[in-house]
Amino acid sequence: SKFGVSLEKMTERLWGEHYFEMENRKWTREGVESCRAFNLFVLEPIARVFQVCANGHREKLTKMLAALGVRVTNDDLKLQGTDLIYRVMQRWLPASRALLEMIILHLPSPKVAQ
Repeated sequence: SKFGVSLEKMTERLWGEHYFEMENRKWTREGVESCRAFNLFVLEPIARVFQVCANGHREKLTKMLAALGVRVTNDDLKLQGTDLIYRVMQRWLPASRALLEMIILHLPSPKVAQ
């Protein structure tokens, strides 16, 4: 893992009172000079992608998406503003797939539910 933490531990650390000190690259439970893990590792990257899309910085966007493993076509990159944001988010964080997975994992079967 990029941060020397297993996927399971990283998932746990995203929720609750967990902070990451960027300077020391240390995890802590006190947020004095630290940023809450969820904000740092989830919200800030999404906000950066939104900002780059909105400002039309194609080269920077291409580099960011490559680092995230998101593939977009040249036609996608020709879009502007909101259309570009929608397309990038569809490719990066497809809500329909996430919703279906949550339904499968967390809702009981109809037979059990009745």
